[in-house]
Amino acid sequence: MNVIKKHLSVALAVLPLVFIFALMCLKNELICFLAYLPDCRFRSQTGFLCPACGNTRCILAMLNGHFIQAIKYNIVPPVLCILAVAGYTELLLSGFGIRKKLIPRSYVFLTVLLTVVILYLSLRNFIPWLTIA
Repeated sequence: MNVIKKHLSVALAVLPLVFIFALMCLKNELICFLAYLPDCRFRSQTGFLCPACGNTRCILAMLNGHFIQAIKYNIVPPVLCILAVAGYTELLLSGFGIRKKLIPRSYVFLTVLLTVVILYLSLRNFIPWLTIA
């Protein structure tokens, strides 16, 4: 059983690296694909940014290594990436027998995080320096 657990731990360590390598190899194709996505109907009809406005530009900026600019487009994808990396690190550490929680599991943390994201997505329509339109 220990051999299976070791192989699983190695797979957990290697698979995301393979995914990131493949993503970087296909970066140009992904950028070309993202150029064909349609404009936001909500923004064109109301003039306000929807919660997803800026996600495409944010992903493009992150793929090109411009993380500060990505946060200015939309904060949700970088936050999700940070949470995914923290969750993966927890999973990887538990595969090696280390019990470490990097993401707080309290309702207070989740409530504060969700409140901040909702406030950001709402206020960026009224405070111009919160986003690059």
